[in-house]
Amino acid sequence: MQQIDLIRGEELTAALKLRWDQILRQDELLHSPFLRPEFAEAVAAVRDDVEIAVLKECGEIRGFFPFHRDHFNVGTPVGGHLSNQQALITTTPDDWDIRKILGGCNLSAWNFDNLVASQTAFENYHYFTEPCHFLDLSRGYDGYVEQRCQCKAKHFMEIFRKERKLAREAGGLRFELHTDDVCVLQTLLDWKTNRCEHSGTFNLFAFNWTTALLGHILENPSERFAGLLSVLYAGDEPAAISYDLVSESAADGWLIAFNPKFSKYSTGFICALKKAKALAARGIQKLYLGRGKGRYKELLSSSSVMLAEGTVDCNLVRGTGKRVWTKTREWIRASPLRNPAKQIKRLLEPLESRRLSAVETKLSTDHDTLTPGSQNQ
Repeated sequence: MQQIDLIRGEELTAALKLRWDQILRQDELLHSPFLRPEFAEAVAAVRDDVEIAVLKECGEIRGFFPFHRDHFNVGTPVGGHLSNQQALITTTPDDWDIRKILGGCNLSAWNFDNLVASQTAFENYHYFTEPCHFLDLSRGYDGYVEQRCQCKAKHFMEIFRKERKLAREAGGLRFELHTDDVCVLQTLLDWKTNRCEHSGTFNLFAFNWTTALLGHILENPSERFAGLLSVLYAGDEPAAISYDLVSESAADGWLIAFNPKFSKYSTGFICALKKAKALAARGIQKLYLGRGKGRYKELLSSSSVMLAEGTVDCNLVRGTGKRVWTKTREWIRASPLRNPAKQIKRLLEPLESRRLSAVETKLSTDHDTLTPGSQNQ
């Protein structure tokens, strides 16, 4: 007999975290640090709207389903758009009816945008799937470079050439896999903010809870989950900074930004390769680059896993409407209307950015967004 117990994020006990970890270890597709209990716990430390469904069968814990809930009882994955991978945490997803899970959580729908697509229980709810590229470091860094040079030798040689040129002209290069310097984190956020303002895109890191989450994870590392703030220095100046989440066997790129002064040297590629070398030495086997396409990801990528966007909606009419809209959007992207549509999108991006900003601000206010430690004040 299946049972669903609902707890708040702050009620996640050591015993529950241990069981969660045991489940993750049984499926290599669930090794992203975003799927770990510590990530849900970290989000719960800075937001008070994290809930977790504990899935039981005959009294034994079989899985977990963490989520946020809005005022309309619509759920989203823990961390929202900050979550690079999402999944139903169980080794037997096909044994569970996701609609019944939503019913047990009193949710009318659940929206996802980076769901592990191999969980076929959600297949009927996918709008579309996209690859999430990763660097395969299972054979070490040298093995990774050897494999990539078999098909991208020219591009890799160009990166190494630019690295040597930057080192000569800047007075040397230095790479730190991790620093806890808060000034480095602030520099990273400043670069991201400037880029968003320049492009007119939505800046998710303009809100208290998102920056508090970054700081909280850096300040609370554990053996199986931590944040890595990596820096590539050209001389004494930061040339590229990245923020990754790491588990025992996988790392997931979260944020990366570059110093515009050194843009011609491809510092993002240089930083990524130096980071890959350092992570491989620590036993990390995969470095995920996030969902979507792009020259940066496709050049560095060894392979990919598929992630899905979609909605599980208990309201059939509303769910069908969302599916039709999304399918239409994807058809336009693949049709001759793509370029005109992109022009219209660019004109509307500032308005959309303001709308998302207003929604995020309201969400933070409605849920009494917390910074670390404020629960005890």
